[in-house]
Amino acid sequence: MTLGGNFSFTPSEYTKDLFIQDPAAIDTPESLFPDANALTKNINGNQILQVPELKYTTWASYMVPLNGGSKLEFFGVYNWIDEVYYSPFESELEKADSYDRLDLRATWSSAGDNWIVSAFVNNVFDDVGVLQVLRNGEDEFFRHGAGTTTPRLMGLEVTYSLGGN
Repeated sequence: MTLGGNFSFTPSEYTKDLFIQDPAAIDTPESLFPDANALTKNINGNQILQVPELKYTTWASYMVPLNGGSKLEFFGVYNWIDEVYYSPFESELEKADSYDRLDLRATWSSAGDNWIVSAFVNNVFDDVGVLQVLRNGEDEFFRHGAGTTTPRLMGLEVTYSLGGN
């Protein structure tokens, strides 16, 4: 059995006054607010862009030798990611909520490793997380888009190698 993991704690925020413009703010379009001061906001105290405070991963692998030289391996990985902002302005529309994910896999390998059969379930809990939020300004009609993790996916993989060991 092999176990592993990692953990990161990154408390991050802007600690000084930092005034920046937000050209993607729908409440102050540049065409109606040509004064740059109307578009400028202080982000002091906000979370640093795209940096979750907590994040961790754990994994385990267990190998079972079988009669005749074949083997069976069980593998699982679990990870959790804290909420994160994709805008320095900490808008709820541009925040990804925390989410977790569990992937499981069982793999059988023949004695000569020429046959490999794997069954897997990715995202066992079917918890779809946001990986990125894309913000656009007035020229793109303030469109927001997001990239997400894939929903639950199950499958079977069969591999045969002609030049076995």
